[in-house]
Amino acid sequence: MIVVDASAVLSILLGEPMGEVVLRALQGGAKGSRSAAASGDTGPFDQTGPSEPNPATRPAATLIAPDFLALEVANSVLQMRRRARRLGLEVSPNSVMGVPAEGVAEAIRSHFEVMEVTLEPFPFRLGFARVCELSERYSLTSYDALYVAFAEQRGAHLLTLNRAMAAAAAGIGITPVIALKPDAN
Repeated sequence: MIVVDASAVLSILLGEPMGEVVLRALQGGAKGSRSAAASGDTGPFDQTGPSEPNPATRPAATLIAPDFLALEVANSVLQMRRRARRLGLEVSPNSVMGVPAEGVAEAIRSHFEVMEVTLEPFPFRLGFARVCELSERYSLTSYDALYVAFAEQRGAHLLTLNRAMAAAAAGIGITPVIALKPDAN
């Protein structure tokens, strides 16, 4: 079981170069699997428009995330859209960045479906103190600490591109799947 965070999901959703690395990690290096670049499938909402789900890019492991992942991903996409408009940048109408605002939620939901991510509630009554403890100890945002605590509660690995989150996970005995992106915090 792997807990996936917003950095990993966004890298695929937005067709970023790290998205291919994330897909390979999800495939677990399975024999016969194709990378996103090789298959031409950088996610269901790349610059050329929605693509059909590609079984070769489906994860080898069960993916779960705290249910607020959908809000975090939506917030990131909507902020990027606003920033692009302010800067006068053209956004492809066929990408998740270019769909009408009311279509963003459906695009994200579909993406989670293709990735087979199960969103689960985080038990705040039992875990809120642990989130605060991890946040303080590892200098993480509360949001990032929640992913680490969620993985700890589930006995799962943590897939993130955030080095600080990966270090915190490793510090409490959780295996980070990949952590290649420089820490943005």
